[in-house]
Amino acid sequence: MVSSAAKIAAEQLRISAIEKASAKDAVAKDVFEKCSKYATEKVESMKANSMLFCDDGLATIPTFTLDELVLGKVLGKGGFGTVNEIRGFKCCGPAVHEKDDCDSEDQMFQDKKFIADHCIRDGGDARYAIKVRTFSPNIVDFLRQAFARHRLDI
Repeated sequence: MVSSAAKIAAEQLRISAIEKASAKDAVAKDVFEKCSKYATEKVESMKANSMLFCDDGLATIPTFTLDELVLGKVLGKGGFGTVNEIRGFKCCGPAVHEKDDCDSEDQMFQDKKFIADHCIRDGGDARYAIKVRTFSPNIVDFLRQAFARHRLDI
């Protein structure tokens, strides 16, 4: 038979564990937000001082939603995400041309179609891969160490 004092102590430990887990999740989210902000600022700084980062040039590269991708096997997993090969695309139907000159929407469709048609190499290997970012509270310590090396306050 368990004493009432033991039951009370167990309940207090359970409540304490819940509070600690909630606090840890809040700290993890805060660290993640600070890391995201830092990364965004770094990229913006690089774009401002580089001819390679050009928003106009990036706008001409076709983009796909995750729903448009046919994912293959997992190539790798880490604290920041999972990398899958791309085995195909669901977005591209046959191209239809009613006029000689292509507008930008038609050109974007043609570019997507080209990528979809060439996503598998002659040997059967995937040409493209995607990294799907995930957030895990387990990376908090890693991020703290990385920021500490760069003397950043998180």
